[in-house]
Amino acid sequence: MSNITVTPIINEVTILINEVGVQGATGLQGIQGEIGIQGVAGESGVAGVQGVQGIQGDVGSQGEIGATGIQGVQGVQGTQGDIGLQGETGVAGVTYLGDYNNTTNYVNSDVVRSTVDGNAYHCDVASLGNEPSTTPANWSLFVMQGAQGEIGATGIQGIQGIQGVTGSTGLQGIQGDIGSQGIQGLQGDAGIQGTTGIQGIQGTQGVQGDVGLTGSTGLTGSTGADSTVAGPQGEIGLTGETGASGGTFTAKIGKLLIGVLDGANASFTISEAIIVNSEEIFTNGVRLKNTLDYTIAGQNITLSFSPASNEILLINYLKEN
Repeated sequence: MSNITVTPIINEVTILINEVGVQGATGLQGIQGEIGIQGVAGESGVAGVQGVQGIQGDVGSQGEIGATGIQGVQGVQGTQGDIGLQGETGVAGVTYLGDYNNTTNYVNSDVVRSTVDGNAYHCDVASLGNEPSTTPANWSLFVMQGAQGEIGATGIQGIQGIQGVTGSTGLQGIQGDIGSQGIQGLQGDAGIQGTTGIQGIQGTQGVQGDVGLTGSTGLTGSTGADSTVAGPQGEIGLTGETGASGGTFTAKIGKLLIGVLDGANASFTISEAIIVNSEEIFTNGVRLKNTLDYTIAGQNITLSFSPASNEILLINYLKEN
């Protein structure tokens, strides 16, 4: 047997091989010397013969965590667990059906607007012919109508200037924000009527301005003659979609539909998502009927006619908070 001694030197390895004599008695373990400065790693030497196992040294400090190994093969799928307990029943949604009609059979979760006090009521018990505002056994208050604002003061009438010659009608610009109402001048003498100019191109409908101050109430007009011919009964509308889970709502009143009023366009949009079947659409104050006068899909509305440029299209609806 040969004894191999390896002495490390920078960038080289010296290997000494000596014959092994008779092993002497093990001497006492010497005092451990100080740890020297770590030298530069030398090139790997030739593997020597394994020597006699020495006395086990003290446990060294834990080394750094090694790199993550390659992912192993996926194991066999485990047995399926037991079925979990059934969850609690969710909150029921509501269905908004517009103004109350005393000939309609209402069921629980229907919501209507009372034409007596303007508030919205929730049907708690099936009802037919029971006005919501006077029958709390069948209906409960759902949304209260807001209070009407105070009438603003009437301004002083300003002096009217002399009417000039009517010029040619220019291109209609984009509608700006509504300015503050000025003081009304005193009425002057009527000027000479000028020649009517050529009508300009209809501009794109502007963004709806802020609501102006409420004016004073006008004189009541003469009563029109009563009609003797009954209008045709409208078709029954399609059943609305099931309402979303109940929550809080905001009522939007008198919002303008977005689109071009030119006597040819019939497609309009709403600026935000609304609760299904909560819309009330009016043209010049006359309420339109769903499926007969218009159809609605999401925020898109298609009319069965093309409104002229002087008509006003307004919509009331509920928006989920």
